[in-house]
Formats: sequence, C-alpha cells, structure tokens
Amino acid sequence: MNHLASPALRATLCVAITALLALIPVTNVLVLIAAMLPLWVLSGWGVPGLGHPLNGFFIPSALGWTLAACALWLLCFFLLRRKAKSGVPAA
Repeated sequence: MNHLASPALRATLCVAITALLALIPVTNVLVLIAAMLPLWVLSGWGVPGLGHPLNGFFIPSALGWTLAACALWLLCFFLLRRKAKSGVPAA
C-alpha cells in the first residue's frame, strides 16, 4: 500500500502545510481568521480557555490553536477518505 494513499497521512500533511502558511506574513492573517471565527463562536457559547477578544479580534490560546488543528485534521481526514474511496482501485 502506498503511504500517500493513507487519508491520515494526507490530513497530517494538510495541517502541516497550513501551519507553514501561518508563518508567511500575508497568509497568516487568513489562517488566523479561519481559526478565529469558529473559536470565537465556541467561546461565545461558553467554552472556556479558547482565547480572548482583543480590539475586535479573537486571539486563540494554545488550547484554541490545538482545537483548531484537530478540527482541521478531522475535516481533511474525512474529505480525503471520501475522495480515496471514490478513486480508481489499486492494481
């Protein structure tokens, strides 16, 4: 079995690429906003420790970034798993 055919590895690579994009000055704002909005909603619903509001932005804490990375990994895993199942069967 090809290791790149594993949805878990592809999801891990997707999260790693997103983390690298967070280091680039222009794309880090997009990554922050993509992580910030769902965490802000969860924090508003009463989930403590995800971050704090600051000047109209929600700054994620370490727990918030971890939750965002886990959610991204799960999303990528399920999307890539479905794509792998619908692909051409291995010879």
